[in-house]
Amino acid sequence: MNRKRLNYLFGSLSFTALFIFILLNALNPHTLAASGKTAVSASITVNTTNDELNSDGDCSLREAVQSANTDSSVDACTAGNGADVITLPAGKYILSLTGSGEDLNATGDLDVLESLTINGASSNSTSINGFSSDRIFHINPALSSDLSFRLEDVQITNGDVGNGAGIYLSNSTGRLLDVDINSNTAITNGGGIYNNNSLLIIEGNSEIATNTAVDGAGIFSDGEGQLHIEDSWIHHNLASDEGGAAKLDSGGVTVRNSTIEYNEATEYGGGVYTTMDVLIEDSTIQHNTAVNNYGGGFYVEDGSLIIENSTVYSNTASYGGGVYLYGVEVYVRQSIFRDNLATSDGGGIYHEYYGGTIVEDSLFEENTANGSGGGISVYGYAGLAIDRSTFISNTATTDGGAIHTSGDDYLYTYIRNSTLTQNEAGRNGGAVFSYFLGVVFENSTVVANTAGNQGGGFANDSYFGYFYNTILAGNSANGSESDTYADCYVPGYNLHSAGNNLFGKSTGCQEYRYDFTLPVGTLFTNVLEPLADNGGATLPDDTHPKSYVLKSSSPAIDAGNDDFCPSDDQTGATRTNGNACDLGAVESDDNATIPTFTENVITVDTTDDDMVVNGNCTLREAVEAAETDTAVDNCDAGDGWDVVQLSTGTYMITPNIQITTEHVTIRGASTAGTIIHGNDVSQLFYEEDDGGLILQDLTISHGLDSSDGGCLEAGGYGFVILVDVVVSDCEGQSGGAIEVYGHLNLVRSTIKNNTATQTGGGVFNYYGLVLVKDSTIINNTANEDGGGFRSEYGLSRLSNTGIMSNTITNTASTEGAGVYIEYALMILDDESTVQYNQSANDCGGIYSYYAATLIENATISHNTSANNGGGICGATEGVWLLNSLVENNVASGDGGGFYGGGLIENSTIRYNEANSGSGGGVYVGGEAAVLETSSIYGNSAGYGGGVVVDGSSSLSQVTVSENTAVTSTGGISMTANSILTIKSSIVANSTGSDCAAAGELLDGGYNLVESGACITDSSSLSGDPMLTPMTEVPSGEVVLPLLVGSSAVDIIPIGVNGCGDKFVLDQRGYTRPADADADGTNACDIGAFEFNRTFIYLTLIAK
Repeated sequence: MNRKRLNYLFGSLSFTALFIFILLNALNPHTLAASGKTAVSASITVNTTNDELNSDGDCSLREAVQSANTDSSVDACTAGNGADVITLPAGKYILSLTGSGEDLNATGDLDVLESLTINGASSNSTSINGFSSDRIFHINPALSSDLSFRLEDVQITNGDVGNGAGIYLSNSTGRLLDVDINSNTAITNGGGIYNNNSLLIIEGNSEIATNTAVDGAGIFSDGEGQLHIEDSWIHHNLASDEGGAAKLDSGGVTVRNSTIEYNEATEYGGGVYTTMDVLIEDSTIQHNTAVNNYGGGFYVEDGSLIIENSTVYSNTASYGGGVYLYGVEVYVRQSIFRDNLATSDGGGIYHEYYGGTIVEDSLFEENTANGSGGGISVYGYAGLAIDRSTFISNTATTDGGAIHTSGDDYLYTYIRNSTLTQNEAGRNGGAVFSYFLGVVFENSTVVANTAGNQGGGFANDSYFGYFYNTILAGNSANGSESDTYADCYVPGYNLHSAGNNLFGKSTGCQEYRYDFTLPVGTLFTNVLEPLADNGGATLPDDTHPKSYVLKSSSPAIDAGNDDFCPSDDQTGATRTNGNACDLGAVESDDNATIPTFTENVITVDTTDDDMVVNGNCTLREAVEAAETDTAVDNCDAGDGWDVVQLSTGTYMITPNIQITTEHVTIRGASTAGTIIHGNDVSQLFYEEDDGGLILQDLTISHGLDSSDGGCLEAGGYGFVILVDVVVSDCEGQSGGAIEVYGHLNLVRSTIKNNTATQTGGGVFNYYGLVLVKDSTIINNTANEDGGGFRSEYGLSRLSNTGIMSNTITNTASTEGAGVYIEYALMILDDESTVQYNQSANDCGGIYSYYAATLIENATISHNTSANNGGGICGATEGVWLLNSLVENNVASGDGGGFYGGGLIENSTIRYNEANSGSGGGVYVGGEAAVLETSSIYGNSAGYGGGVVVDGSSSLSQVTVSENTAVTSTGGISMTANSILTIKSSIVANSTGSDCAAAGELLDGGYNLVESGACITDSSSLSGDPMLTPMTEVPSGEVVLPLLVGSSAVDIIPIGVNGCGDKFVLDQRGYTRPADADADGTNACDIGAFEFNRTFIYLTLIAK
């Protein structure tokens, strides 16, 4: 039914009539007929197993290929006609016409010159044998381009050649279904397959085994080759150099629902070696070995890596038993790393150089390093963020039983809502060891770990550690829980507590005024229940990361500081559940009385600024009293962690006040009443060395610094915390308001109206760790990059924070008016917003340059750029957009909503514009992008209104609708040399054509393209998908529901294209598959939305 007609009916019907209308339509079967688009082709049947090219009255396999190549009849074979189909009955086909080096199919390998499909009886009964004289198939690059080659139910064996002994595929699209490629030998590369500049799909229970080569024994890929492995098994391949299962010199690899095991490389990448992007989902990587060097399971360099719902088990290498990473952005979630071995460092993961690793909802268990870092070892510039995960029983012979970090610059490890227990180090840091890097623990539980020397729980050499609401107890050092350094060891440097931690021993952990220590003789088991599966994210083995629940009598209940508590706990339960949040990783259901502490308060009695003995107490004198623990003028003596109390008034400060040795809280009356003012002359505060500064309930403003942060600089081994603070009208060179080298935490604070003459109008994070929660960064300006926030070589997490109306003014080579991230790690989550920012050049909202950037449950809207990337820009594939909304962004160039590469999942990209450029919604510019379970709606551009692919991309369960292009394709457009795989997706209602494919496009099946453009698989459909207008559901997602009668409903069988295994939820979290048409058979719907009668009825009635 026409949409306008439908809307008219809904608008005019009464409630009763509407109900009857819906009820009647609910009884209707599908109203749209499938319209698969098929090419003209010939069917050629082979009737002899002999290898011949003659005229003896039969049809051999070689003759059938020749008929397809020449579109003529060869011997008794049917004449070819376009993209032909050869049927190959059961039998053993030995290529006995020997002779290598020719490319016209006369001898040796089978030269394929035209698009071709070959169907065998089964991979067990139909085999093609290379006779150890040449390869089996040569998809000839000299004589064909844009060629499609499909092989199904066949075994390829006993090929022997220089490169690509089984199959050599070049400048083509190859698809292998239930194909067994085994026992082939390449003298150089690609024992099983050589993939050159092609899209290669291996799926349908295919097997690649016992192949040998120097590099890429199973598969070798170069050029712009892309490799997709799904529902397949790659095992027992042997490379004498790199890449036992596969080596990818460029391009990217996707592994879904597959197993890669028992492969071996002498040097790098026992399983897979790649220098590009890797996506691993629902897969098992196990028992692979890099004999002499790096990356037992995977070796990844200069790309990005996503591991989701997968198991990395029992792999072995010198560095990175499970995975070795060099300059890579990494995202691991809901995965298991178990029993991996590094003979040197990094049993589970070894990460070197820049990039960053984010680990969420995962388990690292029983990994071993004969050097350092049983679970994870990080070296160099790579930050590490761990959330809602468990590290248990990992072992390092030297330092860092679970985690080891080491580097030449001030980089950070951030551990949040996690459990580290029963890990062991032979020397220092039973759980965590850090050298020259800072570590922040937030609401984590670190217990029962062991160090042979010092720091059973945590050890740090040459830098510092910070603790928020954490339990660190019951650990052992030097064989004893009573050792001075059983829990902590930080020799000669700094361990900083923000208060509200529970330590087993205060001596090693440097307890502060607001911390707790277990009474002598009290074991950690008296306050924690035994380690158990207490729920949380589901792991591949259907368990959850184990954790400790607090006993009902535990002193950790309601003992936390809500200012620093996350919004959830390790199991995903909401904090706070009680009078205050609990300490540790898991929030208890029990309540307790909030503990109280005695503060040492130094009261300031004048707004003057001096250090003169005149009978009063100035702010500067009070800080001096706190720093020296002595009385200064009329200020009382400090005593450890002191509170400097200010009254209502304006405190003019020149020069800055320095915090160097002690923890000092400066507390005002309110942000409106207490103002610390720099008079546009001087920076206000500088924290250095091991000082700790907390500002609370006040405003700091009008600071000026010509080289650093205008108002505030966090530059030492200590920390700066702002709670309920406004920082405004400051000017600095780098960091208009704040510059960070150490640790900064902003809570319920506002950074506004500040200016940077160079970068970071609001905040500039350089080698630091910044946490921002419930705050606003607004109306700041930078001349160069990062109008609101810039992070370089640092780690940042911004939660429930608004970054709004910030500006960069320089028109040359500047990016990121809202946020700029470079060689760093950033998490933007928990309903954060980036909106109304303006760039005079590129990237109005967010710019990520070689950074691990996770954007989750966020809104990116109304940002503008004078060039490319209105909303989000990713210079590499390390941008991961999850459960988010990107809307109403504008770019004058390309990529109105999203520009670059990465992962877009469960998100909506709508109403964005690329005014004179391409890709109104998404522009994949020279990178790789994966789009899943998302909606691309109502975007516009000069060319390619919805999605433009100028790189490589895949779309699965995506809805692309009502996008507009002024001059060309409204839906999806591809440039030459680009690669796109599209599965189970809808493209419809476009202004301009739905789809234009100048590059390599693979129809993966069960797509619905209204016009029929770009679909070639027989399971794909054309016609109107019958979508309702975009709707916001109660859970907050913005989706495009299907109407009753849509042919997209109940069409994808379970197990096909991830239905029911990879894709078990739709964009709004509704279970799929569902028997929406009530025919008794569950099947998935096409697109991002799974049909639900109740949802449709209630939504329409409400409207």
